[in-house]
Amino acid sequence: MTSQPRLAPSPNAVYTRLDDDSAAVLDLASKRYYTLNATGIAIWEALAEGHTSEEIATAVHEQYQITLDEARDQVASFLEELRGEGLLEPGRDP
Repeated sequence: MTSQPRLAPSPNAVYTRLDDDSAAVLDLASKRYYTLNATGIAIWEALAEGHTSEEIATAVHEQYQITLDEARDQVASFLEELRGEGLLEPGRDP
């Protein structure tokens, strides 16, 4: 598997946890907000902690008992959607 660059939440993205199963992200640049479910929360918080997409996919695979390939595809799709909305930017390597 090829190495992918780390991603991190944009400084323009304000994250607020609403409860255990929902959160909101406000994009200060566009003034749009997005809601996240429990899986989205886990992915967002893992990105904020500096985890790679592969580490996140492994955690999703274990948590939801889906194949690792399915987890990779789903995480990659979600990250691409977040990037497309301007909510992620390149992160720093540890």
